[in-house]
Amino acid sequence: MAEVAYARPGQEEATMTRRVVRQVTSKRQVTIPKDFCEAVGIGSLVEIVLDDESRTIVVRPYDADDWNIAEHIIEDLVAEGVPPSKLAAAFSRRKAEIEAAIHHVCAEVGSVLKKNPNAGRDYLAERLKEMEQK
Repeated sequence: MAEVAYARPGQEEATMTRRVVRQVTSKRQVTIPKDFCEAVGIGSLVEIVLDDESRTIVVRPYDADDWNIAEHIIEDLVAEGVPPSKLAAAFSRRKAEIEAAIHHVCAEVGSVLKKNPNAGRDYLAERLKEMEQK
């Protein structure tokens, strides 16, 4: 389908609003154009927000730090006695470990769901609780 671009009133042409109309598949999937993803920094994960009042859906890059992970990591490192001079390096390592663990659990959950589509939420909740206790 055709892409439409138009300038927002009072803004330079460089800040264009672009719009496409896409087919929704029978599985309720929509393909987001590559240039749209690149323009907003969408990687392998997106956050989808439904606003019931305005009846809109917003798709945006997923930011793992929306859970305030950074604050929790820093609190833990300080509680563990990491000296300020080593805090930045310790933070980077811990964040990478957490991201790797999340990806691992997601892959594991995906594998389980392929075998048993009914496992769903209960299995994920159980795995996340196990991770939290470690």
